[in-house]
Amino acid sequence: MNSMRLRITSSTSACAVTAAASDRSGATLCGCTVNFSAFARSSIALSKMGQHRISRLLQEELSARVAEQSNRQLYTLSVLTALFLPPTLITGFFGINTKGLPFADNQHGSLIVMILALGSAVLAYGIIRALGVRAPRE
Repeated sequence: MNSMRLRITSSTSACAVTAAASDRSGATLCGCTVNFSAFARSSIALSKMGQHRISRLLQEELSARVAEQSNRQLYTLSVLTALFLPPTLITGFFGINTKGLPFADNQHGSLIVMILALGSAVLAYGIIRALGVRAPRE
């Protein structure tokens, strides 16, 4: 039977721990019995808590990255929607089949409407930039 002797020194006294390498799971430390199996169970529980915290931190990091990517994609879609809204309204207006539409009798009416639609998109872009709307930072 092997014995293990540890010397633990504290500021108040010096104690010796003797644990036998047998089926006993305890040792005496300064008159107190130390239960190694309880210590092992506590260590495992603390280890599992640490793993849970690490897992939670990793999950939060992944969620933050997914949210950031979604925000960038939604920003792009919002800007494209703002740019295409005015030309869509103009072409929708001229797409109705009624009499008395502007430029209906003009030979270059279609070209004028296309320039008007493109100009409205450029104007929307200028307004977006003037308001200071910028792409999300990486």
